[in-house]
Amino acid sequence: IGDDSSTRRPTCETIRSLLDPYTDLPVMGSMGTICVGSVARIVGLIDLACGRVDQAIELLERAHAMAQRLEDRPFVAIGAAELGLALSRRGTFEDSSRAEALLDAAHTALLHLGMERRAGQIADTRSLILADHSSRRSMRRTADGWEFRGAQETATVSTGKGFEYLAHLMGAPNVDIAADDLAGTSVFSKSQEVWDEDAMRSLRRHVQLLQERIVDADAVGDPVESERAQSELSELVRSVRVDTRPDGSSRAFGDSRERARTAVTKALARAIGQLAEQAPTLAAELRSSLHTGRLCRYEQNGSMQWVLDEHRIRKPGS
Repeated sequence: IGDDSSTRRPTCETIRSLLDPYTDLPVMGSMGTICVGSVARIVGLIDLACGRVDQAIELLERAHAMAQRLEDRPFVAIGAAELGLALSRRGTFEDSSRAEALLDAAHTALLHLGMERRAGQIADTRSLILADHSSRRSMRRTADGWEFRGAQETATVSTGKGFEYLAHLMGAPNVDIAADDLAGTSVFSKSQEVWDEDAMRSLRRHVQLLQERIVDADAVGDPVESERAQSELSELVRSVRVDTRPDGSSRAFGDSRERARTAVTKALARAIGQLAEQAPTLAAELRSSLHTGRLCRYEQNGSMQWVLDEHRIRKPGS
């Protein structure tokens, strides 16, 4: 049933169509004295094998709940493991920690029931999932801004155009997107300063934090962190010098395409800088993967997986 081989898929689909009317029933045998899970579990495993992950999770949730109601302890444990596997396969922002908890609970319960072989399989599966999660990073919209998570870092940042652009680029990895498509040229129909008052306030705060990072790193003898913060500060200073007049006031944008290019580049730089204040490693990974200009692109690193909460992310301007 759980085999995802394409040669068996037609058979699985046939079985699914036959079982679908009975998903709310348990599977009973031997004159009703043995329960071997529920029909929902079997149909859920078929959906998982066929790539219908959301449907599979819904059915496996129902199967696990039924096993709990029936106090069917072996299938409570087995169902927890299968649900954890499905959640890990979907990999949305909240799924990873719940998947790990379900697999841990299943492993403990199976050992308690004397089902060592099945418990060993769960332990192996959990190790593979943890290895996968260690390379996974997540980004989602919250009520007040954006939330990022990595293996060792988390960050909550305020909303801003730069994060909108970042989410749009990450939603289409390895694809060139014109800066004016990201920004919307109508937004820049009037003459506009490169650094408005909000941007200048954010810039001053970022410079202060970088200077504090340098002082703190030097105080504890961490030359790597000190050099990293100094490099970020130098890059920021160079960028500001290009966009300011001798008297310190902001220059204005040029033509509409150039205005869009500059605005998107600056917005992305500010967003990455804001993220770096809380999660420098995640920010550095994103900075190295972003290419900006009149064409912008997020270059996906094969060893790192970014999961976007697509239900909460909108395209810029929507």
